[in-house]
Amino acid sequence: MMLKHSRLIESIYFFVLSRLVFGIENNALIRLSILKGKKIVGLLNQWDSLWYVDIIKHGYMVVPLSQPPELVGQADWAFFPLFPLSAKVLYWCGIPAAWAGIVVNQIAFFLCIWLFIRLMEKLVNYSQAKFTTLIFALTPFNIFISASYSDTVFLLFSLLAFTNLQQEKYWSAALSGAFLSASRFFGILFLASYAYNIFIRKRQMPSLKIGIQMLIISSGLLLFMLYLYCHVGDALAFYHIQQAWGHTGVDWLSNPLRALNVTFMSGNTYAKWFFILAFIWIPYLVRKKLYEYALFAGLSLLAPVVLGTLWSFTRYSLSMFMFYVVIGMVTEKNQSLRYLALIITLILHFAFYMLWMTGDVAVI
Repeated sequence: MMLKHSRLIESIYFFVLSRLVFGIENNALIRLSILKGKKIVGLLNQWDSLWYVDIIKHGYMVVPLSQPPELVGQADWAFFPLFPLSAKVLYWCGIPAAWAGIVVNQIAFFLCIWLFIRLMEKLVNYSQAKFTTLIFALTPFNIFISASYSDTVFLLFSLLAFTNLQQEKYWSAALSGAFLSASRFFGILFLASYAYNIFIRKRQMPSLKIGIQMLIISSGLLLFMLYLYCHVGDALAFYHIQQAWGHTGVDWLSNPLRALNVTFMSGNTYAKWFFILAFIWIPYLVRKKLYEYALFAGLSLLAPVVLGTLWSFTRYSLSMFMFYVVIGMVTEKNQSLRYLALIITLILHFAFYMLWMTGDVAVI
């Protein structure tokens, strides 16, 4: 009981620290002449946040937009429902839609910190677990935690799903997986990690119970597909609407080198670096025999690449808790690497906030 209480206090400490850093940064940035007079909620809720706020207020669209010209043909069907539905509960309680998603993310991130420090204790020593949680709390990903984006909810249920999977609480893992597949399309890829754990690691034979659990994991996506079919007549509308953003895919079969070049050049500087890093930290998970982690992270980051784009690759990488697990394991026995990891984290943390607040798309 005392141990659980201690982890709760530590989680509160790391969460408060991350919010204090956020407050100091915002106070500094708001004082910049180009940001003076602008409201903080408007600075935070940019780009995809605006789509989520609209879903929170009005629900999903029936037909794509016909105006303004730059948005013609686009629709909100690409955005999975768990996050806006969670925020809608707060909206119904009287919290403005622009703030509801932000509040949901603060709650979700606190729970992420609490789950993460407990997970890291099983992988590294206690002191290193606390250090890694500090990196996790101060991650450059904080900007998406502070805005109305679905990534924090995705992060929360991926932590829950894998925590339950490791503890062999398969029904709880399946339920967490259901919420995961309702938060982002990549969530359905938890099926691969579940199947590996069940059929390869535990050497179980297929059974009705396993089939039901796999169906539960898929239910978040399946229910969203059913809703889209009833709402707009296309169960795959979340995929088909990607064309409106120019995500039409590339031909990997006939000319893979050209496809790789097109994909790589589609990303901004941060995305390219995180793409290169993925070839390091995901194999490291394999080396450490964390196969379930490697499967989920590898497949999730492969998905956008298959479409021929590195757009949002930075955000997708930083929303993988496995990324921070690798940082914790790599720096465990090297003080210099710990300092370096912390310095890079703080620099990128501030850089991402500054770019986001000033309307630079480099962070997305």
